[in-house]
Amino acid sequence: MRNKAPELEFFGKNLEKIRKLKGITQKELAEKIGVTQRVISHYESNVKSPPLKYIILIADVLQVSLDTLVGNKPIKYEFDTRIAKRIKKIETLSERDQKSVWSFINALLVKKKLRKLKKNILSETSNH
Repeated sequence: MRNKAPELEFFGKNLEKIRKLKGITQKELAEKIGVTQRVISHYESNVKSPPLKYIILIADVLQVSLDTLVGNKPIKYEFDTRIAKRIKKIETLSERDQKSVWSFINALLVKKKLRKLKKNILSETSNH
């Protein structure tokens, strides 16, 4: 039997999206609010609805408003903290390895730009 409050129908999906966007694992979030990882999993899959006290703690840990967490306001997709964490790890590499990483990223971005340019050119030539 599910213990889901109808007013929290978007809570689980929002919790999962925001948690991942912030680069926090279920286990990390659970530890920060004093529950188990399984409890967070149940919240995200809407098996259980959290008590108000945990909703407030989760919002605080994830640094979002209660309205955003429960679905009354849209999720603001700000800078992905997972990327920030990766960049910090890249900064610990040797200068040579850092240059390799940035070269690879730049090559991927150029490749994407060239694909888009090619697609635009093909689109224009087929229209004429």
